[in-house]
Amino acid sequence: MAGKPLRELASASRVSLGTAQAVVHDLTGAGYLYEVAGERRLGRAGELLNRWSEAYSTRLSPTLSLGDFDASDISWWRSSEDELTRFDVQVGGETGASVLDPHLVPAGLTLYADERPRSLIGRHRLARAEQAGNVHVRRRFWTMARQTWIVPPTLIYADLLASGDPRQREHADRIRT
Repeated sequence: MAGKPLRELASASRVSLGTAQAVVHDLTGAGYLYEVAGERRLGRAGELLNRWSEAYSTRLSPTLSLGDFDASDISWWRSSEDELTRFDVQVGGETGASVLDPHLVPAGLTLYADERPRSLIGRHRLARAEQAGNVHVRRRFWTMARQTWIVPPTLIYADLLASGDPRQREHADRIRT
């Protein structure tokens, strides 16, 4: 994405063109972006991933909840790729990580959508959770082409770190390497 035109970056990030320009300027000034033959490139990606993951955990993630639900069985997602795609829902968190890392058996399900997927919630009999619940529905905050039912790996990594769960942090380290 680093080399994409500013308008495309702004659209994918759901921000104004001015905000995209300011972020590119700041990232360039901090040494995370640089130009080669007139094309922007990403540098110090690992450091930037750390900073983004921290900001995601403390600032963005807390604003994304569309609801927490309880499900007696969360394994339905494993055979629901077509259904998730049809409802324009993507899997993230430890569920998405379990696709990337077969050692992880998710205890919860994290779904990203533009709005609460009511049909999916009803179909799988998800009940509104009084506490945290084992199914978390979050607002999607990006508009990049949804070519898969899994969220981008960077977000999976950040979700695992944001969980605060040592087991999930261990899997974040596996995914990163």
